[in-house]
Amino acid sequence: MLRCPDPSCGAAVGHDMIDKLAPDEDKEKYRRYLLRSYVEDSRKIKWCPAPGCDSAVEYVVGSGSYDVTCSCSYSFCWNCTEEAHRPVDCETVAKWVLKNSAESENMNWILANSKPCPKCKRPIEKNQGCMHMTCTPPCKFEFC
Repeated sequence: MLRCPDPSCGAAVGHDMIDKLAPDEDKEKYRRYLLRSYVEDSRKIKWCPAPGCDSAVEYVVGSGSYDVTCSCSYSFCWNCTEEAHRPVDCETVAKWVLKNSAESENMNWILANSKPCPKCKRPIEKNQGCMHMTCTPPCKFEFC
């Protein structure tokens, strides 16, 4: 239910008044607002975390698993909203995600700041001095 925007006023605007007075576009916005509020206030309903999905998923208590599947066919863990990962617990998955993101950052740095050795293709960083480069052992290839 909407309240009057004046802080000193406690009047509420009911659904019937909105249906009677608001233009169709505002009625649709209001319905979306109600749905969003309902889902976000509910402990048994969550938004699907799949990219581009606007559906909400209801958790069935007593199902024995935190894995749920949305109408878009995306399966995720109700507890942590990561992809379904049963039997692995959420804490282990969180550590895995953190480790992978750190490795991804390292890989981005390597790609941006190094070039592959012409012989073994291992990444080499040129950080100072002349253009002469020597690859790390066991390759030890020298190039300019």
